[in-house]
Amino acid sequence: MESLRRVFLEDPLGVYAVLAFAELVIAGLWYRGRTKRLAFALLAPLLLAAGVFALDAAVQTDREQLECILKEIAHDIESGDFTRAAEYLADDFYGDYVSKAAAVEAGRQAKQAYGIRTIRVTAAELEVHDSVARVLARTTVWYDHPTYGSGRQTLAWTVHWGKRHGQWKVINVERARHGGGL
Repeated sequence: MESLRRVFLEDPLGVYAVLAFAELVIAGLWYRGRTKRLAFALLAPLLLAAGVFALDAAVQTDREQLECILKEIAHDIESGDFTRAAEYLADDFYGDYVSKAAAVEAGRQAKQAYGIRTIRVTAAELEVHDSVARVLARTTVWYDHPTYGSGRQTLAWTVHWGKRHGQWKVINVERARHGGGL
């Protein structure tokens, strides 16, 4: 079921390729025989592709929700809006940053101390299983440090997510690792 969801709702490019190939085969057969039946058959791959496109557009999977949330969090932190980013932290947040309030404060202090200007999520591997997920994310952070000057740093993060009242919330963030290898 997971593989069908991924193929049809998250990355339907393969389905489109198969349908395009089917369209070419039917078009070749129609060209040789030019029957009414084959002319109508030419519509089938096009209609199926339209159906897959409509389904993909109508349904947002958990993986797609998490990808959007990651971008929002990076944007909020970049703009200095830690209260909005904190809305994605679960009330039962735990781990390396101890609590929700401590995690928010650590983010504020890092932004101020290092002069963080821009944060980009450059890669993310998502593992989603029912109501839990793990994201291995690589970010690039551009900064203007008062002592070390301007530069950038690549960081790798492991973020654990859980569904709380039907919404994805961060339940644990492990401390960032320098280098950013996933």
